[in-house]
Amino acid sequence: MALCVAALVQGCGPPPEESAGRFTTAATVALPPDTLDLAGNLRRLQSVISDARDAERDEMFALIREAERVTDRLLESEPPIAWLPEQYSVDATLRQFQAVADRVVARLRRGAGPEDVADDLAEFEASVAHMRQVLDEGTGTGAPADLDSLLRDSAAARRSPVEVFGGVRQPAPPPARADTSRPVLLGTEPDSTRL
Repeated sequence: MALCVAALVQGCGPPPEESAGRFTTAATVALPPDTLDLAGNLRRLQSVISDARDAERDEMFALIREAERVTDRLLESEPPIAWLPEQYSVDATLRQFQAVADRVVARLRRGAGPEDVADDLAEFEASVAHMRQVLDEGTGTGAPADLDSLLRDSAAARRSPVEVFGGVRQPAPPPARADTSRPVLLGTEPDSTRL
């Protein structure tokens, strides 16, 4: 009976292509919490992506699966800054890293070759390197303006120009109208004496 249960459990494992990085993942989970900081995970992610870019298809698939697992760990760490200098959320960027890794894995599963995902991986690696640089330098920014202030500023910019005379706001005079009694051909200058 025990032999049947063992065989049944053995057969229920993940497909062979998904089990390649299994021991690495188990070791990663067992690491002490101080080694699972955001900077360390980003460093690991960039290294894995770099290795994947130089790998053959099967090895690339295993490495991108590892990158996918690392991206899943990114949001477990508290980032030292909340906003990138481009006024983009660090959390949103980390979620995009997850999406890119998922997309590359899906493309490889559908039969794409290394040349088909090369541009995605190059952009992915550059984005991770940028995030690492920003975090190392601490050059994040505050949150961008909220929607209410953007709408208020937009409404103020659309108001008609006014001139202030003696403290009373009066609308500016309308612009002079051009003489429309004689058509002007496109590409020619209008007769300035008739305006």
